[in-house]
Amino acid sequence: MKPLLLTLGVLLPLSTLSMADDKTAPLNVTIDTPTPAWALKVLSIHQKDKTLIVICEATSREGIFPSVMATASATAKIPNELAELKREIYVLGQSWNYNKGYTPITADRIPTLTKDSTEIWAAPKKWSADDLIGLSPEDAIALAKKHKTPARVVEIDGKPQPVTLDIRPGRLNLSVTNNKVTKVAIEGQPAAPKKWSANDLIGLSPEDAIALAKKHKTPARVVEIDGKPQPVTLDIRPGRLNLSVTDNKVTKVAIEGQPAAPKKWSANDLIGLSPEDAIALAKKHKTPARVVEIDGKPQPVTLDIRPGRLNLSVTDNKVTKVAIEGQPNAPKKWSADDLIGLSPEDAIALAKKHKTPARVVETDGKPQPVTLDIRPGRLNLSVTNNKVTKVAIEGQPAAPKKWSAYDLIGLSPEDAIALAKKHKTPARVVEIDGAPQVVTEDFRPGRLNLSVTNNKVTKVKAE
Repeated sequence: MKPLLLTLGVLLPLSTLSMADDKTAPLNVTIDTPTPAWALKVLSIHQKDKTLIVICEATSREGIFPSVMATASATAKIPNELAELKREIYVLGQSWNYNKGYTPITADRIPTLTKDSTEIWAAPKKWSADDLIGLSPEDAIALAKKHKTPARVVEIDGKPQPVTLDIRPGRLNLSVTNNKVTKVAIEGQPAAPKKWSANDLIGLSPEDAIALAKKHKTPARVVEIDGKPQPVTLDIRPGRLNLSVTDNKVTKVAIEGQPAAPKKWSANDLIGLSPEDAIALAKKHKTPARVVEIDGKPQPVTLDIRPGRLNLSVTDNKVTKVAIEGQPNAPKKWSADDLIGLSPEDAIALAKKHKTPARVVETDGKPQPVTLDIRPGRLNLSVTNNKVTKVAIEGQPAAPKKWSAYDLIGLSPEDAIALAKKHKTPARVVEIDGAPQVVTEDFRPGRLNLSVTNNKVTKVKAE
């Protein structure tokens, strides 16, 4: 018996010590689900005052499951001293319309719910090949090795590197630019399928849109057709898609329970406002603004430079221009038209500066001797009185001549009416050789009234 008593004497203190070291308690969450396909995971736990905020996520597993009610559970560990605190349970990913003991939410609500709280637990971050992006190749290979994943550099600054041709599924092939990993390809793994998004419904018929949403286990309904609201239930189901349809195509998708993304503030929002309203709006966005010009007249202002301050030009008590102080003007885009008015030497030099070949093909109306080869993009210059007056871009068709009512001048009335008709413009003869013609007295904006002399159109007036 002595050896047995001795063994118990040793085990008892060890057991007591183990209990004393266990300073955590389990936090269990269980929810009702429509089928056994659903699983639950605790993402994070936060403490705010004397309340625990528990963020969970419900996900549906692939496979065939019976259509019976079930439960999904998840567990996390929290410090013993927090075990008795009140708990608020929030669940992401729910697609059914009942809940008990918790609140369904969308991801955008998490920052609001956890504001001014302390995170006390979070699910461990899963290792991903994307974690290598931005690392040096040495650090990336070391991190991959830590996770028992082979990795190698296959491209540096766009140049392929010598590597073995064997295929090892799971090996990471790294592309490096400026000594940083910019791309990771997993050997033997096909490209990831495109992630499903509510925007994929845009442009589909309502039937196809609802079917696609259903395929991704997302409820959807039509709430508006051609601008007319449709009769729908007034219940709120977070995540449900509300579709607006125009001409039998989905044109807008709103995710129920998710606030619309706020419109991004821009200095251009001040255009058209009164100076008082413009300055107030800028102040609301914590941006200083001032009026520097009224009706073309400069206003007295301080000469200090405050980067980001908005300088407003006002015409007829409306803001017409906004300049951001300390920000250079956007560079003017180069165009072949910039050569017009220059001497041929200056024009060719400017084109050369922009890496564009140019040559003179006509001087004062006389063709110049040039090679007959075609070089798309080369500029052919016409010069008059030592100034470039015309620029043709080689290999580029001339812009089609724009239709004008004046194109009818000189045509017979029949040809003129036919040409107008070709351009979907009504036309009629109202005067022949000075004699007014009998016409209807209705008024049709855009209709062309033709005057004809010697069977030729001599005057065109748009109604």
